[in-house]
Amino acid sequence: MKKIYLSLLVMFLAATSFAQWTEQATGFATASRGIQYIHAVDANNVWATAYNGTSTSTYITEFTKTTNGGATWTAKTITGYTSNYGSSMIFGIDGNTAWMPVFNSSAGGGKILKTTDGGNTWAPQTTATFSAPSGFPNVIHFWDANNGFCMGDPNGGYFEIYTTTNGGTNWVRTPTGNIPAPSASDEYGTTGFYSTFGNTVWFSTNKGRVFKSTDMGLNWTVVSTPLTSACKIIFKDANNGILYQTSNGLVCETSDGGATWTLFTPSGNLYTSDIAYVPGTPNTYVTTAGSSANASYSLYGGHIWTDFVGVPGQVLATAWVNNSCGWAGSFNTSATVGGMYKFTGTIADPFNNDIGVLNAALPVNGIVLSSTEHVQLNIMNYGLVAQSNFNVSYSINGGATVTELVTASIAPGATYTYTFTQAEDFSVAATYTISATTALVGDENTSNDAFSNEFFLMTWVPQKVVFGEEGTGTWCQWCVRGHVYMGLMATNHPTNWIGVAVHNADPMVDSEYDAEIGARISGYPSGLVDRVDGEKDPTDFEAAFNVRSTKVVPLGLSISNVVYNTTSRLLSYDVVADCAAALNGDYRFNAIISEDGVTGTTSDYNQANAYAGGAYGVMGGYETKPNPVPAAQMVYDHVGRALLGGWDGTIGSVPATVAMGTLLTQSYSITLDPSWDETKINMIGLFINNATGEVINATKQQLILSINDNNLSLESVVYPNPSNGVINIRNAQNTNIEITNILGDVVTSFNNTNPLISVNLSDQPQGMYFVKISDGNKSTTKKILITK
Repeated sequence: MKKIYLSLLVMFLAATSFAQWTEQATGFATASRGIQYIHAVDANNVWATAYNGTSTSTYITEFTKTTNGGATWTAKTITGYTSNYGSSMIFGIDGNTAWMPVFNSSAGGGKILKTTDGGNTWAPQTTATFSAPSGFPNVIHFWDANNGFCMGDPNGGYFEIYTTTNGGTNWVRTPTGNIPAPSASDEYGTTGFYSTFGNTVWFSTNKGRVFKSTDMGLNWTVVSTPLTSACKIIFKDANNGILYQTSNGLVCETSDGGATWTLFTPSGNLYTSDIAYVPGTPNTYVTTAGSSANASYSLYGGHIWTDFVGVPGQVLATAWVNNSCGWAGSFNTSATVGGMYKFTGTIADPFNNDIGVLNAALPVNGIVLSSTEHVQLNIMNYGLVAQSNFNVSYSINGGATVTELVTASIAPGATYTYTFTQAEDFSVAATYTISATTALVGDENTSNDAFSNEFFLMTWVPQKVVFGEEGTGTWCQWCVRGHVYMGLMATNHPTNWIGVAVHNADPMVDSEYDAEIGARISGYPSGLVDRVDGEKDPTDFEAAFNVRSTKVVPLGLSISNVVYNTTSRLLSYDVVADCAAALNGDYRFNAIISEDGVTGTTSDYNQANAYAGGAYGVMGGYETKPNPVPAAQMVYDHVGRALLGGWDGTIGSVPATVAMGTLLTQSYSITLDPSWDETKINMIGLFINNATGEVINATKQQLILSINDNNLSLESVVYPNPSNGVINIRNAQNTNIEITNILGDVVTSFNNTNPLISVNLSDQPQGMYFVKISDGNKSTTKKILITK
């Protein structure tokens, strides 16, 4: 049986009215029914299917519908399909007639069910067989009361696709010669992943391929895309559509009906639970987060996303009628409370005339440039009318304003990079503030005309380390997902990812840390990455890491001067910041203690496990473990033990103005709890921008107790890592230094008498190198990666 696509999320509570969102009761008698799929026929008639938000192995065929815009919802269970059956989606054409494809999770196979009396009774349409064990219906669509299609997984060697011209009384399977063959034995469709416009229909597969029919499912073509796994697909018209990968948020677009797809990087939060085009709008899409109370909209075809304000609670599937009427599913708490949110505001269409500055393309953060550089600005046409012949200006550090005329025509929704003819000197390492404006005659929205940002031009580029925090608990049956993905992050990114698991209501809780992160997330498991861009499910950590790890940061961070008394268990250490650029603002140090390898023997160390039995697919081996997983089988890593500087960091630990090249230090100490294993303690240091809450950089070092260890391993710092060839060695004065390549060949060696030296290895091939620092009978070796 293939993996079923569901939003597998823990339920939490929400209030009843929230500005533009109104809570509605879905009517399910059983609590924690999550909304899996919504089909909005019009502003009054809406159908939705549910999934079981608490059971690990029970599929359901429950649905709810409204005929009065959600003022009242009526929920029902389909008689005869209550054991082992689940629903893929639902499609209605009015308040009475709807179809639901269902699958048998035990024996395999599936059916198409139809109702004509508002869901009171359902009858199977037997001519669409979906025979066991391979049959599995994924999506269904009707263009009117008669003409429809249904797509299922490959059965008998080719995709099982049916069409009908009489409402499903007779379904005819599309011949194998009309459908491209599966690319592999394990290629299949995904429940609810399809899109239509006119007579054209598209569906995506778990291999990232897109199938297309222009005649309502009779004949098909297929194209490969830049994506390689299950991806949601949505078209706004015959040519323009979006495809995004649910596992990591990669997104691509097409403007030729799906013949070609191009990856792009959106700005803002494109959430990966569900996506919908808003009918009747020029280019508006909506996404929901699934794991949290977050949703976003894009007026520009998915390129720029803006979060909705006041989303009331966890939001799952979504569907829209127009820009002032849409629904987002959630979880109910009873038959009369919760389960659906209706949007009652208005997502305004773009202005006709609206030009603004997005950002600067040059300069960019990083190494110093030359004395004859030209400022480049990325300009966007936010409006619906093409624009040209408008002024654009900039100034550097509040100096003279440079103004030039943009003559190029910028299409609606497009971006354009303008290069100024004026030359500027960026050859000196410093912090540069670039301020820019556009001046379009008749601009209807001036709020996006101005741009200002600091750019750090440096003689060396510090390594960026991404910091993640995950709320978890042994009581939380979905939190094994956090265990798996936190482990994957640590394995896949050992040098530039630091994760902390913040426990809630279990034996590993730290009350201060728990309260702080609990105020910032809306469910478990959920967390933060560098404390920016909102909360994220652990499955989204990789995508957030990909964005954050490319950020150029103004300082390197390290741990130094570690002192530990094994008798008193008093630990002290310094967090050291080496500033590659000047700083101005409210920055702060912080420190955290975490512990790996935590175990327990009592039942409160048992881990609840929603994935037991494999009902929700593979989850890092937990599908083979029981529910709960006994304490004897559980090892908890990354456990957050203490916040040494509070959530916001140590006040006054960083001066308001810091010169480039300054070495900053902040000391921290803690008496380790007797129950903590001192051999598995991690010392974490953070550098925080208190104005935004953003974690600028992070560092981690394990507490080493071996008598043979020496302070060299704790105090000597080699950076940046990775490096483009020039490395810095700090705190290794009066030592012998030898650098070898991976073959053991000595690249260079010397005696160091200075507290800070730079070594140029740019003439060496890229790869791994070893820096050995020796002082008498003491030595330490640091690994460093040279990339070019």
